[in-house]
Amino acid sequence: MTKICLSNTTDIYLTGADKVLKRYKFPEEKLEKIDLKVKLPALSPLEEVEGHFLPVTAIQFEKDFIVSGCQDGEVMIRHAGKMNEKQKMKVMNFKYNGVKSLYYSSRSQLIFVGGDDGSLMVL
Repeated sequence: MTKICLSNTTDIYLTGADKVLKRYKFPEEKLEKIDLKVKLPALSPLEEVEGHFLPVTAIQFEKDFIVSGCQDGEVMIRHAGKMNEKQKMKVMNFKYNGVKSLYYSSRSQLIFVGGDDGSLMVL
């Protein structure tokens, strides 16, 4: 399952089955100028870092932070400028499919994490 989030500037963050977090530069060409009949080459990532051990189920970019959660119940926080540095927290139970959704509020500096069993954790 591929997950994508956009920064407030010109970056795209993507993670998929390879469990690698990749940063791409947002294409500068406007969509209306792209010939959709021509297959475009795949973009090359600007940066790649090791991600979660299991597939990512939720990811969000807020201010300068990338917050992600995965099936094993782990939440990972990275600063966009230092993607190789991360903080990890085990917050949900793997038995219940781990993290299903999350929301990071930069205003309150809290992370809300939802589980498949209907549970809510506030970090």
